[in-house]
Amino acid sequence: MTKDSEMNPEPDFRDIFPHFSGEYNDAIYYYGKDNLSWLSDACTKFCTDVTGGRCNNFIIHCTNFGRFLYYINLKKYDKYTKQRCKYYFYKFMFELGQKGIDCGGIKSCYEKMIEKLKISNYLKDNPSCEAYFEEFDKRYLVRFSKLDKISDYIHKLRLKYYDTCWSYIYRECDELTRSLMSSECNGKRKFYDMLANVVNTYYILCPDSKITLPPYIEHKKNKAKMTMSTHSQPDGTMEQTSHALVTIQSFEEVPDNAFNSEESERILSNEMPDSENSPGVISGFFISLFIIFSILFILSKYTNFYSVLQSRIRRIRRIFDRKYSEHKNFMYSLKRESRNTVYDSFQIAYRSNDYQ
Repeated sequence: MTKDSEMNPEPDFRDIFPHFSGEYNDAIYYYGKDNLSWLSDACTKFCTDVTGGRCNNFIIHCTNFGRFLYYINLKKYDKYTKQRCKYYFYKFMFELGQKGIDCGGIKSCYEKMIEKLKISNYLKDNPSCEAYFEEFDKRYLVRFSKLDKISDYIHKLRLKYYDTCWSYIYRECDELTRSLMSSECNGKRKFYDMLANVVNTYYILCPDSKITLPPYIEHKKNKAKMTMSTHSQPDGTMEQTSHALVTIQSFEEVPDNAFNSEESERILSNEMPDSENSPGVISGFFISLFIIFSILFILSKYTNFYSVLQSRIRRIRRIFDRKYSEHKNFMYSLKRESRNTVYDSFQIAYRSNDYQ
């Protein structure tokens, strides 16, 4: 193993996304009402053990994780146990981190969860996930959560949970995908293949998406260009290299998300002036204001502009007042007509009773 691969290991999410986000949701749905009191009791004990009872809204997530462990235990003899356990590890630890709960790492958190589920009689056997602790790497929790979010949308779109891929869905997924494409792991073959599978599946369901994943070879070449550009000699050649890079990368040849977003922003910022702090822009703004006020002053002082403007305003106001008065009279007449109609109805009913 090279030094570079040791510092930047490749996350292996193959055979997990997008499929096992769907399995997780299915397990929650299928076992949503089975032994609910046992499961709630187990989660309460887990929260009391790891936080002293201050779990806030993690209880809901905890019951879902318990149902998924129950599902894993039922399926533990098929060939996908490893993938299910890995998915559980990452999702479980991500939600714990989101709620600020520290229970001592994946091994400790998993064992405490299993223990409480067994004590509450929700689980009879061990799902055997402890054999895959080494598959978990907390450095990839954020990337996992982004992939999981996209895969969750894919699952719900397949089940027609949404009528269509609404604009807010593909915009959110596009943004998540851009972030994943700009991560350093995207140069790794396994990660790229997995991401390509997710993007292709997502694009079938959301054809309005603006995401285009470049081929792997082209992507590596582009990253090499970026590396060459950002590590050029400090003798003035950086500006030339950056200019050549931006010229070559037209929007038709290379997608704007094929590079690391931070590096691209730094390169473009070297060529674009800071318009917000430019003294020319500020002085131009004040000069424009001065010219406008000068013109207005001259018009009001030496012409009948002001009187004409006042007459126009009075005319517009009279038009609006007349429209408002007409509308008011119309509404009043409707109300009066309605009252008269009701009164006439009562009169007719009263006279009919007199004749009986």
